[in-house]
Amino acid sequence: MISIPGRIPIIIHPFFWVLIFLLGWLNSSSFLGTGVWAVVIFFSVLIHEYGHALTALFFGQEAEINLVGLGGITQRKGAELNKWKEFIIVLNGPLAGISLAIFSYYALSIIPQGHPIFSYALQVALAVNLFWSVLNLLPILPLDGGQLARILLEGMFGFRGLACAVFLSIILGGLVGAYFFFLQQILLGALFFMLAFEGYRAWSQLKDKTPEDSNPHLQEILQKGVVELKQGSTQEAFEKFQRIRQKAPKGILYVSATQYGARILAEEGNHKKAFDWLFPIKHQLSEEYLRLLQQLAYRLQFWEEAANVGLQAYQQEPSAEIAVINALCYAIMGKEEPAVGWLHNAVQQGASNMREIVKKREFDAIRDAKSFRQFTKNIDS
Repeated sequence: MISIPGRIPIIIHPFFWVLIFLLGWLNSSSFLGTGVWAVVIFFSVLIHEYGHALTALFFGQEAEINLVGLGGITQRKGAELNKWKEFIIVLNGPLAGISLAIFSYYALSIIPQGHPIFSYALQVALAVNLFWSVLNLLPILPLDGGQLARILLEGMFGFRGLACAVFLSIILGGLVGAYFFFLQQILLGALFFMLAFEGYRAWSQLKDKTPEDSNPHLQEILQKGVVELKQGSTQEAFEKFQRIRQKAPKGILYVSATQYGARILAEEGNHKKAFDWLFPIKHQLSEEYLRLLQQLAYRLQFWEEAANVGLQAYQQEPSAEIAVINALCYAIMGKEEPAVGWLHNAVQQGASNMREIVKKREFDAIRDAKSFRQFTKNIDS
């Protein structure tokens, strides 16, 4: 990795060199041509990123350029900017590339004869910057065109605009990928299919997100509540979690606040209320809170619910504790086969006290069953 300090630090990752020399070889098939392509791509990507970085500096932010495996990334730090400034920062990257293409075009017309390598470099610079700048302006995330579309749509329609930008990115990414495959441009086709797939992943995450999740005031309340919870100020934290649940009745903030609040309720012994908070969002819970919900259901003697939640938790992160509780639930319900099956799962997950577990009165309903007797015989031997 190469680091170049300065007002705008530049970090060049090793795989970037692999990328530009590979592209050079694929487009020239000669050592000299590969070198020319690599130099042109290097400076083209750098100038593109300087378009972003210099504009960010102009607006009072700090910027750092990273040249990585798939191109360049300008990382920015500083005060949050309004939409039109963000738009200009993003736009100035492609504009820098287009400016370099225009410069190359006019330079070709005035360059003296007898400089074939320099002429070839200018031809490559013209082609690379024109092609990539146009491609990069397609409204496909995370390309600059996708970011511009996101900023515009989010500015006009808020959260719904963000969702529209992601959906548009998925459709166009798939269409452009298919177009390049039709032209037998396999690498470009694969790249755009990958972008479409990443857009689909973002869309999947957006399904659980609401406009309230982007509210900085509610985000701050949640952060303060978490800090207070860690400091032991549970009552103050609980009030903040309740406030978020009222202001954001669904979404990511709601799930987070509900999980933290339910933990407080459970620790205070209010198991029924904690269960009532968690159960409606069981499909959105983390593995930790699925285990808590299973324990709450078991305490409340909701055997079927405890077993179903336990299965969901076990699929996310298998553990002996989850398996034992499920075995107890099925035993109480008199279901021999699933109870014994979960006991086997508990053994596989390293439960070390199985002799004591099988003596629990919860297993009385299946104690005379053949499979249970065989299981107890095996652990005794």
